[in-house]
Amino acid sequence: MLPHNRKERLPVVEAAEHLGINPQLLRLGLQQDRFPFGTAIQTSKRRWSYYVNRKKFFEYLNGQNEREAL
Repeated sequence: MLPHNRKERLPVVEAAEHLGINPQLLRLGLQQDRFPFGTAIQTSKRRWSYYVNRKKFFEYLNGQNEREAL
């Protein structure tokens, strides 16, 4: 099961905004395991759940911490 701790988790829409990409593009990248900061799990034939780790995401953004990136 994916963590629901808001301190650890970053919503896909918010992560996509920081990256300057469409949220759907981020979702597809997570499904294809293209990003080191999150994952996608297929829950049924047509449904997916997404998890973006807040700490790993901001480390991915050139080593900036969350406060510097905002």
